[in-house]
Amino acid sequence: MYNKRILFLFISISNLVYAQNGSWTIGFNTGLRGEVMQGSEKHRLYKFGSQVSSPPLELNCFYGLTNQLSVGLGIGYIEHYARWKSHGYPYYFNINQNGFGNYNYLMYKSLQIPLSIKWDIPLFNSKFGLISTIGLTFDIPISKLPIMFNSTLQSNIIYEETDCIFTQFHTFYPYNKKINYILKTGFGCICHFKNGMNISLTGEYHVGTRLMQEVNVVEYLTIKANNKIIEPYEDRLLDYGSYWNISLGISYMFQKK
Repeated sequence: MYNKRILFLFISISNLVYAQNGSWTIGFNTGLRGEVMQGSEKHRLYKFGSQVSSPPLELNCFYGLTNQLSVGLGIGYIEHYARWKSHGYPYYFNINQNGFGNYNYLMYKSLQIPLSIKWDIPLFNSKFGLISTIGLTFDIPISKLPIMFNSTLQSNIIYEETDCIFTQFHTFYPYNKKINYILKTGFGCICHFKNGMNISLTGEYHVGTRLMQEVNVVEYLTIKANNKIIEPYEDRLLDYGSYWNISLGISYMFQKK
């Protein structure tokens, strides 16, 4: 049944849908995600988005306006982390050449309400399709910022040698915004089955529009012989709630009668 082939796109971490005009589709999505912060590069090399974070969870419902265009509403749960990698003083002063240090803090948890518009390009008699999506997600923190520090990162002594100590402090300044507005764009593919089921794989990028928190990074190197501090360094990392996402979704279309 040709009209049974539909495509559902999961929103905010997305899915794909080939929508039949007037049809309804429900789906579930989860997958890989990585937070993307912003920071200066004075004399530190920061890397954002290279660490995989906790997966998002979301349920959606989509309505087909035409055979290619559909709109959707969802509800989801997500955990926001402050994650980054950086070279520290041990690297720059040739004390330790292990490369990047990894930092990971659970900051807050959110309820998400995504709205999306999806455009489906059917291929191979609608058994397979490509989809492009745009959307807006209302990201609502449901826990206090910050929730907790990773116990392995609470120590202020990061590296110690026989003649020096490298010290680093991280101070968090939450802005306590009650809601963040996250813009989304995505592209992916979907496979349709005769029983109305669909499986999709989507890549998305989510851009937060409100500054949710700042991380103040202070580093210094102390010479043990005379307790002299060498070139104290301070920088700020900004968290707007942005992240990338690769999601696997499953959906089901209710045939229009």
